[in-house]
Amino acid sequence: MPNSHTLHIVNGDVTADILLRTPLLQPLPAQMTQGGATVPSALSASMVLPWRDMLHDGPVPHGLSLTDLSEGRARYLAGCGYGGLDEIRNSFVERDALLGRVGHFSEVVLWFEHDLYDQLQLIQLLDWFSTRARPQFKLSLICIDRFDGVTPFYGLGQLNEDQLAGLYPTRVEVTVAQLEVAAQAWRAFTHPDPSALRKLMGQELSALPFLRAALIRLLEEYPDADDGLSRSERQILQLVQAGQDRPGKLFAACQMCEEAPFLGDWPFWQRIDALTCGLAPLLSCEPESFRRPPLVSTEEFKDQALGLTSLGEQVLAAKENWVLRAGIDRWIGGVHLCKAPESH
Repeated sequence: MPNSHTLHIVNGDVTADILLRTPLLQPLPAQMTQGGATVPSALSASMVLPWRDMLHDGPVPHGLSLTDLSEGRARYLAGCGYGGLDEIRNSFVERDALLGRVGHFSEVVLWFEHDLYDQLQLIQLLDWFSTRARPQFKLSLICIDRFDGVTPFYGLGQLNEDQLAGLYPTRVEVTVAQLEVAAQAWRAFTHPDPSALRKLMGQELSALPFLRAALIRLLEEYPDADDGLSRSERQILQLVQAGQDRPGKLFAACQMCEEAPFLGDWPFWQRIDALTCGLAPLLSCEPESFRRPPLVSTEEFKDQALGLTSLGEQVLAAKENWVLRAGIDRWIGGVHLCKAPESH
């Protein structure tokens, strides 16, 4: 039978750390035994589960169980350098095991925000819950795109303990319509045919009010027919052309170009990697090839200067197509974009 504990599923470690410092997660008071002795309790009235995965990067194939998908995601993330395979795999195993014990909680609260990173995590979780009977616990949602006094608002990680705890009374119970929309969106996102996501845009998605904008932003990561660039790649090249040639300042400038920033610094550096190497680099880097910490010191990293190659200038002017020149091997959800470069 469920107890009175609450499971909080949050959008990452930053929010988890803040939530753990709030009164919502303070230890239970000392427990009295039947014999009258007071026994200190180290248990918390709640538990926090950070949902660690950037689903907008890498393969998310259709029809996999959570266990199989987690294994594939662990291999992909480890291959990108986000950690060792065993470390990431064990993190997913522990995460999924706790999710599998939701029946031991009286309530599960989902804490997310409006950007692409969070909305994909949210539909993954709601799709999972949509396939399970849950008469024994309440499923609630906190999902915001703004907070009074915090401008610009990027996410829950900006809030302090009191601000975050103040959101708890605003939680609302997840509706059947939200579960259905999430399941439909997850199927479209993981489908091997990109037309599934475009067809979804013609459906009613208002039960999850931030989902449509997030998925439109995802569609903008497909290569353009004229220049072969995603929106993120084009923004990087345009900003470098405008003089934002230092990695740190370039990252901050790219964040400012987004209606709802979703890309962290590490995946951003991966995009720089892709643009500076390979058969058809669009960016050059001085004094050496682009490197990021811990491969170089912070000062060496800051001193790197990026510039457009001649091909980069041609692609940015849509006189060349980067996919045709460099080929592509990239996953967007369940879609595998794969094309060999054309010979020149």
